[in-house]
Amino acid sequence: MAPPKIRTYIDDYVKFGFTFIEKDGVQKPQCVICHIVLSNDALRPCRLERHLTTAHPILKGKPKEFFVAKKNSLSKMKIDHTGEFQQNNKKNFEASYHIAFMVAQQNKLHTLDNTVKRLIDELALDIKNQLIHKLKHSVFFAIQCDESTDVANFRQLLVYCRFINEQSIAEELLFSQALNSTSKGSDVLSTIDIFFDQNRLSWKNVVGVCTDGAPVMLGLRLGFVSLAKNKNPSIIGSCCVIYRQALAAKTLPSELKNVLEVCIKVVNTIKSSALNSRLFKILCSELSAEHSVLLFHTEVRWLSKGNMFERLYELKSEVEIMLL
Repeated sequence: MAPPKIRTYIDDYVKFGFTFIEKDGVQKPQCVICHIVLSNDALRPCRLERHLTTAHPILKGKPKEFFVAKKNSLSKMKIDHTGEFQQNNKKNFEASYHIAFMVAQQNKLHTLDNTVKRLIDELALDIKNQLIHKLKHSVFFAIQCDESTDVANFRQLLVYCRFINEQSIAEELLFSQALNSTSKGSDVLSTIDIFFDQNRLSWKNVVGVCTDGAPVMLGLRLGFVSLAKNKNPSIIGSCCVIYRQALAAKTLPSELKNVLEVCIKVVNTIKSSALNSRLFKILCSELSAEHSVLLFHTEVRWLSKGNMFERLYELKSEVEIMLL
């Protein structure tokens, strides 16, 4: 019986996401992504490509340079005789991502620490790649767009997507992008078009576009929805229901409007002063109140009025004492 063939690693195999380690004079392929070590018999293009497709589908199609960078990073890491990370290093590696995730959750400033920033960027990229992968495997999807001015006076475009994920409907934030110049319908379309091209998404799979009622979005000739239909005539345009409710909330009956103005005045009396805010927080703590702060409301987000009313009602006793 002939001995099994001993295969040799070829530098071009890195395009499948594999480098190699040598044990007892035999080369074995090692994935630069998950670091798993396969047998020498797997040192074949079809087997290596199959691992990339099944284990890391979101990375299929990445350029060779991406895997070369991963290979270089792997070569700098300390590995044991099994070709896997030492357990202590692996735990430290995982802990660093958990810490970065906690920093991101708490909205802490992370740009001062390059390591935390890099980890958060990697987490964000991974989430984005997972979402893009799901969109590509969805038969069709819809997008919802909104552009508004932030506190720094920049126009920000938010795009959400709704798609089929494992026989259920899922909704996620697709991306956020600043509009550097004008915010016309053509600018919105161009921004989304660039994102689609970069991530190999097709307008043919877009079946619906939901927007607010702004002329920029719904203009007959140059509105975003009209321009999007030039990309795919079967797209159905719709107007956000919350926008209609926001318009209805603009015309409150005089009785409700008076109540709203009084409540806003009460909240502003406490929150507009740093001293009053601190004293109110101490008062709530001494009275074992469920909350310690009142909430502002913003005019462009009418739902926040309900949150403001609810918090004020829950702290009505504490507010009464504070204003005595």
